[in-house]
Formats: sequence, structure tokens, C-alpha cells
Amino acid sequence: MNNTANSYDKQHNIVLENRKKLVLSGVINVESFEEDSVELKTALGDLSIRGEGLKMESFVSDIGDLVVKGNIYAIVYMNDSSKKQGFFNRLFK
Repeated sequence: MNNTANSYDKQHNIVLENRKKLVLSGVINVESFEEDSVELKTALGDLSIRGEGLKMESFVSDIGDLVVKGNIYAIVYMNDSSKKQGFFNRLFK
């Protein structure tokens, strides 16, 4: 198996509990983590999480498990074309 396929062969799951707790598997890297946004690289692509009072409860990088707590408003997968556009272009699309 080649290296480019390795990250996409992993499982990726999301469990959202009462919009207060988000449990993810298949997280490759946490690109940024702010109180109102989280940017991740997952086995199935880039993922953006928006909310308020977000806190990383745990992240086990070697197995890719992440738990985020706070008020979660949006979970959005980003494709290559949406990354090239500006934030406001995507917002008002």
C-alpha cells in the first residue's frame, strides 16, 4: 500500500452528543484550535467545526481520537475548491 492511500484507508466517525460534545475518530492532524473554531485534517478530508466555548477534552494523536466540548454550531467538510475561495465567498454562496 502506498503512503498517499494510508490516511484514507482509516475509519473516520463523528458522534455529536446534544450539540455539547463531539467525539471524532480518524483525525490525522489538528490544524488550529480556537474557542470558536477548530480546523482538522481527517482520513476523509479537511473538517471545520464552529461553535462557542470550544475546548479540547482529549486528543490521542497516534490513533486519531479527538473529543471537543462546547456549544457546537456547525460541522463542515471542506473540499479543495472551497479552500481556494475566501471565507466570505463560501459563507454567502
